[in-house]
Amino acid sequence: MERAFVGLARISEHATAIRSHQAGSLRIAALPALAMGALPRFVGRFMRERPNLQIALHGMPSHLVIEAVAAGQADLGYAVGPLERPGYYIDSIESPAVVVMPEGHRLASVKVVRPRDLAGEKIVGVAADTLFRSRVEAALGELPRSVPAETPLSQIACVLVSEGVGIAIVDPFSASEFVGRLVARPLRPEIDVGMLLLVPRQRATSALAQSFVSGFSAHLAGIRASLAS
Repeated sequence: MERAFVGLARISEHATAIRSHQAGSLRIAALPALAMGALPRFVGRFMRERPNLQIALHGMPSHLVIEAVAAGQADLGYAVGPLERPGYYIDSIESPAVVVMPEGHRLASVKVVRPRDLAGEKIVGVAADTLFRSRVEAALGELPRSVPAETPLSQIACVLVSEGVGIAIVDPFSASEFVGRLVARPLRPEIDVGMLLLVPRQRATSALAQSFVSGFSAHLAGIRASLAS
């Protein structure tokens, strides 16, 4: 009889935890710019406050994120846009690019970098054949510069910058992982990285997922603010 009461008590506690967003499960798919830094850092904090929570976190290219959400393999997805495929609730995530450079670089003392300031620089190429890259190229125009290395990922670009290959224009969330090793400065006019939150329309969004989205959005806003100051 005591075991039965203990079992009922545990069920009741678990139900209460679910209602208070302290328990449950989430499956999240995200592009590497978030999955390799900002996202798992927030997930760790989110889970410390919810010891009964289970999270499956997957990092993958944006097109696979889109497929994972569409197939019901992820409750939330974070990808780069634009996206014209139906079946999602979509929310844009403001992501103005920043310029990362080694400490002691001639531009490290300025508060805001302008395209003209990059004349003659070695600039690591990031994400060729993407909308982001086309925006970078349009902003720099005919500015004289060289591209000593190319990479699809901002994190790799930041490592190359730390090794003295050049400077790079990257998303703020990747750059934030290198604070203390590199200097990041806002670029004006802004170049939007264009990240999106994807939630499937055909499935109801849980209160837990809503709580996560709200908290992570605030976390990203804090990163942007720290790099803009």
